[in-house]
Amino acid sequence: MSRNSILTLFIMVACSTFVWAQPIKGRVIDQVYDPLPAADEVVSKRYKKTHEEWKSGDYPFPGKPKDMWSIGLNAGTFFVSGDVAGDFGWGAGLQVRKSIGYAASLRASYFYGSATGLNYKPQTNPVSISRNDVLNSATGLGYKSTMFYNYKTNYHQASFDILLNLNNILFHQRRNIVAPFLGAGLGLNMYTTYYDALDANGNIYESQFEAIPLPGDPGYGDRSTVRDALRGILDGDYETLAEQNEGFNIQIGNNVINPTVNLVAGVDFRLSKRLSLTIMHQALLTIGDDLVDGLQWSEQGDMTRQMDVPHFTSVGLNYALGNARKNVEPKWFVNPYNEPAQKLAENSNRLDEVNQFLADDDKDGVPNGLDKEANTPPDAEVNVRGETLDSDEDGVPNHLDKEKFSPPGFPIDPATGVAQQPTYTTAPDVIKLADERYLKNEDCERCGGGKGTLTDWFLPMIHFDLDKYAIKQDFVPELRYVATVMQKYTDIKIVVHGHTDVRNTDCYNERLSFNRAQTAIDFLVNTYGISRDRLILKFGGEKVNLVKNANNESGHYLNRRVEFAVATPADVNMESPKCDAKPAPAPKTEKQKPATDKQPEGGKDKPAKQPAPEKPAKKAIPEKQPAGKQ
Repeated sequence: MSRNSILTLFIMVACSTFVWAQPIKGRVIDQVYDPLPAADEVVSKRYKKTHEEWKSGDYPFPGKPKDMWSIGLNAGTFFVSGDVAGDFGWGAGLQVRKSIGYAASLRASYFYGSATGLNYKPQTNPVSISRNDVLNSATGLGYKSTMFYNYKTNYHQASFDILLNLNNILFHQRRNIVAPFLGAGLGLNMYTTYYDALDANGNIYESQFEAIPLPGDPGYGDRSTVRDALRGILDGDYETLAEQNEGFNIQIGNNVINPTVNLVAGVDFRLSKRLSLTIMHQALLTIGDDLVDGLQWSEQGDMTRQMDVPHFTSVGLNYALGNARKNVEPKWFVNPYNEPAQKLAENSNRLDEVNQFLADDDKDGVPNGLDKEANTPPDAEVNVRGETLDSDEDGVPNHLDKEKFSPPGFPIDPATGVAQQPTYTTAPDVIKLADERYLKNEDCERCGGGKGTLTDWFLPMIHFDLDKYAIKQDFVPELRYVATVMQKYTDIKIVVHGHTDVRNTDCYNERLSFNRAQTAIDFLVNTYGISRDRLILKFGGEKVNLVKNANNESGHYLNRRVEFAVATPADVNMESPKCDAKPAPAPKTEKQKPATDKQPEGGKDKPAKQPAPEKPAKKAIPEKQPAGKQ
């Protein structure tokens, strides 16, 4: 490795070590990205769909973010490692860089450099000098036996490289502020090399070179002594165009153009979101050209084995271009796992809270985080909030309540939760009572040949659906029984008395009970030919209930009825209700099929017009009745 290469490597290592040695706490390395790499506004359009799927949990990775371009200027040392001992020159250039992912980026660059060189060993073989068409005595300046090669090269280089971002294989910090990279690429160089072969008077230096002690001669010093002596001879005016390989290279004027293979190594230091500092070294391998330093012939007169390699070591300042709110910084400074790792850290910190939230200390099936009753008794029924259930709100929880749905309005046994309610007449009780009081055939035999007027006969009753007054098919036998009695005992009259349950208004119920009685009368007249004047219509609405304080559908059903009884001389027809009831529209689901082809209406031989039912009250409110009484 040349002395210049060693110096370059030392500078890069020293700078990197200095940056890494700085204290980390409180620096940019701990700052959160702004915007985050997974923020909606930075995701490119191509990845919007998968990004939305990631946000909803249907895809494992967020969309790829857009990042800024980087443009920079650099300057440093330029030298040529070749056959002639080179000196440090200078160089300056510019570059444009764009990431193609988190692990790689593309770079386009140009630089110009100028370097000189001076050999401390002379070439003394006439054969090697004669092969240099610029220096020899036949076609060139007239050198014959001694030449200390020297040169000055003006060098242009344009290249396109792929850089590998080595920092993005390390994922143990929030962000990267030091980004080393390696790269390779292709380029073109254009250079011109000159010799300082003539003195100020236009004469060659050969006679003066012969005065310099050669290796092994008395007075020959070390290389620095020899080079100092040569600098005392040379005038520093590089006036002679050096030898060029005209058979292979493309030339523009005095400039030679060659393809190159570029090797790049460097490190970026993040200064801010837009600014970064780059230390970089480039080695440019010229293809098929060993004349960058003007020397291709060895002392023995054959081609030298060492190809000329220009080197450019630089320090540069870069600026990131782009909308800072819609682009992340260049990706070689971005840790792609930053946001997922942050979420994992947050979730780890909250793991104990989650475990406690999901725990169920009282074993009631409701997590602690949702449980409003932390110490529910064992085996207790609870709602979704973990509260002990008391379905009937009687003060006795369900797991102790032997009657989980006690009827309201009655005293509760606090030990068992059972309602202390009176015994009501049940539907079977009513039917049994009616059966016992039905007019039997043997009773009719005692009626005096069909002329009897027994007022204590108990005839059957019929019942109706809620808000209906159509005859139910189930009660046609009862009506037939009433008609049979009236046909056999032609002198008796029958009271037809309509009733309703307690739901809805008084006016509405009076109208409904009237319609029910009228429907029964029309059925007897139209079906069995009973004379209308033998039927006395009465109605009572909800005033006389068979089942007092009914609080269930069974009791209400028994109250919705028409009763039949033998009339007394005092019984007369009641007039139609005078109040204006405006019934509500009938629900479509309660369409009632009538017992006959016609729906009867109030009035003789006229079909009845049934009013649309009112909406029933939300809850039947029974009359208050002392406990233990009917």
